Amino acid sequence: MVVSTRGIVLHHIKYSETSLIVYVYTEMFGRQSFLVKGVYSKKSKIKANILQPFWIIDVVYSHSQKRDLHIAKEIGCHIPLQGIGSDISKTTLTLFLSEILYKTLKEESPNQPLFDFLLNSILLLDHSHTNIQNFHIIFLVQLAKYLGFFPDNTYTATNKYFDLKEGHFVTIPPVLHDYLSPQTGLIFSEIIHSSFNFDADKIQINKVHRMELLEKIIDFYKLHIDGLHEIKSLAILREIFA
Repeated sequence: MVVSTRGIVLHHIKYSETSLIVYVYTEMFGRQSFLVKGVYSKKSKIKANILQPFWIIDVVYSHSQKRDLHIAKEIGCHIPLQGIGSDISKTTLTLFLSEILYKTLKEESPNQPLFDFLLNSILLLDHSHTNIQNFHIIFLVQLAKYLGFFPDNTYTATNKYFDLKEGHFVTIPPVLHDYLSPQTGLIFSEIIHSSFNFDADKIQINKVHRMELLEKIIDFYKLHIDGLHEIKSLAILREIFA
């Protein structure tokens, strides 16, 4: 069955001197893998630059549930990205977030709300002209909603320790589980309540709390997603946003 679907590039690896294997989160079938032949040859109609992380593409291919790797017939740019790719901060964010998505999105089935969330988030980041230092933190918290472990915002003056394992605020610091400190927990509570537009001006996070939050959110993900280990691009992100 030949299909055409929108997709978001998550990752790619070199297959040969001129070809790539590209991992894409598609609108119609969830995560799919594509062999893109001859992309580095001069005669190729598919340009390698649109196969970078977070690029929004249209892909035409013969879909089969029996295949783990599909051969792309056509790939084109669905929406050109301007800010991502030309801004080092945005590029760093896309490398980090696409690695998270590559290691967490495994389902080969459609999820329209998740696809829409990813698409809108990418466009927000690409078009943003304001402070984006908190974008990745808000993105990861909101993404947890679509992955099935969105934190409960039970923060109060007494419930001020966020239990990473249980996913809610508690009165006494957990003994066996990792947790957020009260000061960082308050910021985390504000993020849980934040709107979808990632307005950085509404939530003030200093460098120390930003890095603590990021590392704890990654720990939160590791507790709720099997097989999620080292995030290699985190080191680069620390250098840019620390």
